[in-house]
Amino acid sequence: TLFPYMTLFRFYQESIRALALARAGTEAAPDRARLLRAAMDYEVLEFGRLCAFLQDREPDDVIGGSILLFRLTDAEVSLALHGPVPPSPAR
Repeated sequence: TLFPYMTLFRFYQESIRALALARAGTEAAPDRARLLRAAMDYEVLEFGRLCAFLQDREPDDVIGGSILLFRLTDAEVSLALHGPVPPSPAR
């Protein structure tokens, strides 16, 4: 189910907002390290969403036989990161 994923994703979104406050100097220093870790975890989740978005799409180019190149519009990136969560692949 998507519930645990979306709960985690929202938690990290809130952590990113809190990190902005920490950078502004309004958040305590010990929490700053926790928020930086949450920001890195959030980036991993965003990467996962992007990979899921691209999983059924052919790359626009292949570099060196191992690097896949996808050309995306701003709208496609926004959809990948903020649109509906793609369904899990059948196993």
